[in-house]
Amino acid sequence: RPPAPRRDVATSRAAGWRIAVHSLEEGFGLEYVADLLGHTSIRSTAIYAKVTTPARDAMMRRLDRSRYVVSWG
Repeated sequence: RPPAPRRDVATSRAAGWRIAVHSLEEGFGLEYVADLLGHTSIRSTAIYAKVTTPARDAMMRRLDRSRYVVSWG
């Protein structure tokens, strides 16, 4: 039986996941993150594109302040 993986060792996949999630939450585009991670397909990067509540709220605040968004209310 092979030994169990060590949980205290960071893997390259975990590091890539953290880079992707934090970059997307900071507002970097999906294409930029794909290039950063070396993905040849945007579909590989889209896995990381789940929008968290804080990121979504921050995006909506930025859109509310944008001069390019028309408010109907």
